[in-house]
Amino acid sequence: MSQRWGRSSLRTSAKILRSWFGYCESRGWVRFGLSEAILLPRIYRHEGLPLGPTWDAVGRMLIKTNGDDSASIRDHAIILLLSVYGLRSGEVRRLHLGDIDWPNDRIRFVRSKSKRKDVTPLVTRPWVDQDNQLK
Repeated sequence: MSQRWGRSSLRTSAKILRSWFGYCESRGWVRFGLSEAILLPRIYRHEGLPLGPTWDAVGRMLIKTNGDDSASIRDHAIILLLSVYGLRSGEVRRLHLGDIDWPNDRIRFVRSKSKRKDVTPLVTRPWVDQDNQLK
């Protein structure tokens, strides 16, 4: 069953088996300690949550923020930084215009967890066609 069931179902079944063998131990039908030998799979608190939005959802957000006003331009840039470069929110908040090396098409940022300074190429927009429409 472990190939077809999820961890939650396996955990529930293992707990039922533990309970049954605990009862059997109390009656002397099986060797003591057998119930504790049944291992329970670990269940993580947020394991059911998606890792992030799908690329279709990102594309829809990019279309909605493709305006000329300052808020749309800002939001569009933030979504691109989060989705294309995989930046964390704190890394985006710490960015300054001076972190973008326009002549060499590079962007610099400091990683939140490791404090490592990364320099990566500026990504062109391969996700849009010549009419600025999403591919």
